[in-house]
Amino acid sequence: MFLLSKLLSLLIFGVCFGSFINVVRYRFSYQESLLFPNSYCDNCKKRLYWHQNIPIISWLVLAGRCKFCNYKIPISYPLIEIIVGMIFVLNNFSKNYFFQNSPNANLILLCIFSFFLIAISLIDLDHLVIPNSLTLSLLICSIPMLVVMQLSEDQNYYFIISRIFQSAISFIVLEFFSNIYYIFFKKIPFGMGDSKLISVFVIWLGIKAVLVSLLLSIYFAGFFIFISLISKKIKYKSKIAFGPFLCLGGYLTLYFGKDFWLEKLFFF
Repeated sequence: MFLLSKLLSLLIFGVCFGSFINVVRYRFSYQESLLFPNSYCDNCKKRLYWHQNIPIISWLVLAGRCKFCNYKIPISYPLIEIIVGMIFVLNNFSKNYFFQNSPNANLILLCIFSFFLIAISLIDLDHLVIPNSLTLSLLICSIPMLVVMQLSEDQNYYFIISRIFQSAISFIVLEFFSNIYYIFFKKIPFGMGDSKLISVFVIWLGIKAVLVSLLLSIYFAGFFIFISLISKKIKYKSKIAFGPFLCLGGYLTLYFGKDFWLEKLFFF
């Protein structure tokens, strides 16, 4: 009974966070504040009542249309809410712990991590850019995590400094490689937003786990590009958002742990 109520709570929280991701995604597109103005119809711009903002339920009650102008509300809104809710529920079953003695703290951190990754992925898909604000927010959330990890797991005093140093070095190396690649091939292999995101991943996961997540990201991206080229969904020189693949690799590495992937996928 306790497990069922916990999963239901996670589902509700996830759906609400999914609704907020929709707001972040939409307002980033129009460079609007997250706080003002209040929620409104995309088409007629009329302000929505509080009950018209209830995730999923309001979309069903309104039959997927605006009450004022009959504008068709994109089905992506409730779908994202449902997907985020399901991911929050799945997070409860992760066995890869930040803190060995606090599964609830692990669950909260994994939900925070997945929330930002979903938001970053959607915006990168829409605009081929990873917002600095989201990357910075993910970085800020990692600081208290590192402090608690050091205190609860009896890490030495250099633990936090080591993670931050690894993150900074990772960013410098990635940007150096990107610039060298550009000099020889006149193309940028990945954007600075990708470099920043990977550097923040280093703080969350550690350098070894990030290397595993990068390999996963490359696998997923390569498979997607291969299928898309064969099916002629994209052209050879088409620009591809790499952020979603980075986020998928980072999430799977954090969910299952790097050892799982080293044993099951890379065979060493």
